[in-house]
Amino acid sequence: AFGPGDILYAVNERLAPASGPDDLHTIDLVTGQVTLIGDTGMISLGTLAYGQGSLWSYDGFTHGLVRIDPITGLATDVNPDFRGPSDFTESLCFSDHGVLYQVDAGLWIQDTLTGVPTFVGPLNYFGILGGVEYLSGPTSPFALGTLGETGGPMGAQVWGATPNGSVVLLYA
Repeated sequence: AFGPGDILYAVNERLAPASGPDDLHTIDLVTGQVTLIGDTGMISLGTLAYGQGSLWSYDGFTHGLVRIDPITGLATDVNPDFRGPSDFTESLCFSDHGVLYQVDAGLWIQDTLTGVPTFVGPLNYFGILGGVEYLSGPTSPFALGTLGETGGPMGAQVWGATPNGSVVLLYA
């Protein structure tokens, strides 16, 4: 189901880069009508991901990570000094925690501020994975407990917290 204001975006990857830049489109969720937004200025975009309030794509041949303006379609290279690790990136997706994953022959965590990814590891797959999506697994509820015994050394233990998030502890 979808709601008012929901938008489906698409980017076309041209088979021959010489045929021109890739374009950003919207797809009407009721009719399937495809509407051109504009020229991205890139020639090899193969994926889209939405997160952190922006549209993102990857141009492994000439740029690397790019941010796309959803109003004009124009893409901006996040880091012009860094091209990227792979020409074969076909997949980007965001986790629930705002982490941007990138997949080619390996798994990467993409830094949206610097455009420089961190290599997680190779994939045990021979081919190109053309799409990935993040689905959070079952999580335990947030809980705070103590370690140790009263009168001796004690500590705190946390379960179910957001990775890299903050936990504030008060004691008296």
